[in-house]
Amino acid sequence: MKTMAAVTMGIVPIVLLALSGTLASAGSALSGSNAHKEGNVELLADNGTININLRSLQAEVETCDGGIVGIQQSDISCSSSCGSCGGTGCTSRDGGSEACCGGGVRASGRYCSVTGEAPCMTGPAPTPEPTPAPTPPPTDEVSMCDGGIVGIQQSDICCSSSCGSCGGTGCTSRDGGSEACCGGGVRASGRYCSVTGEAPCMTNEVPMCDGGIVGIQQSDVCCSLSCGSCGGTGCTSRDGGSEACCGGGVRASGRDCSVTGEAPCVVTGPAFTPEPTPTPTLPPTDEASIS
Repeated sequence: MKTMAAVTMGIVPIVLLALSGTLASAGSALSGSNAHKEGNVELLADNGTININLRSLQAEVETCDGGIVGIQQSDISCSSSCGSCGGTGCTSRDGGSEACCGGGVRASGRYCSVTGEAPCMTGPAPTPEPTPAPTPPPTDEVSMCDGGIVGIQQSDICCSSSCGSCGGTGCTSRDGGSEACCGGGVRASGRYCSVTGEAPCMTNEVPMCDGGIVGIQQSDVCCSLSCGSCGGTGCTSRDGGSEACCGGGVRASGRDCSVTGEAPCVVTGPAFTPEPTPTPTLPPTDEASIS
């Protein structure tokens, strides 16, 4: 007569075979009768019947939110190897802090929706902030004078950019000297921005003498722009000298604006038109006496 121990020893191989889908062959392994009904294996023995539910033999797989295989605690999905998720002693479990402790999993920054496996956080992954476009380095603004001339303007003077500033104390010692950086120097040069198109120059309108001659007029004299002013004390030392900047010098040159069309010249009126030289009258010839 078979004992219960003998029956139990015979059950183990039967269960393994049944789980692999070979329940029919398992029946031949026993000398007793067996039957399969509604998922149950009935093992008949001399002392009674032992019923084993196959469904109870199937180990249930624990999953977290989103179908991730693991052990969930709050918003943390620990690895199945941990046995439990978080709590005292989590660091010593199979997987350590990064797989079994809430703080370790959170510190890893792993989100289940991204990795698809534990350990991970079950909440939605944060949307990364867009990387801002790099800010280009500031460009030095180009100083402009009236009329779009590159330079530094002070009143009606456009100094060269190299001066750093226009006019004022110390202008003569700046890069460019008096002619480029001082108001008086630029004016004395007679350079007008509308004519030269570049600094140093004067931004106001180009002075005109009578008759549309470019120059500086004083009375009946049209001096050159380079003079800065026409006539007066110191005119001989200006750019152009007496012949271009002094009334007496210009008059002495005899240059008439209506003839030359440019300064320095005299603007007294239209040029003198010399009267034509009359054709000389031939002396009368003595007529031959008719005898």
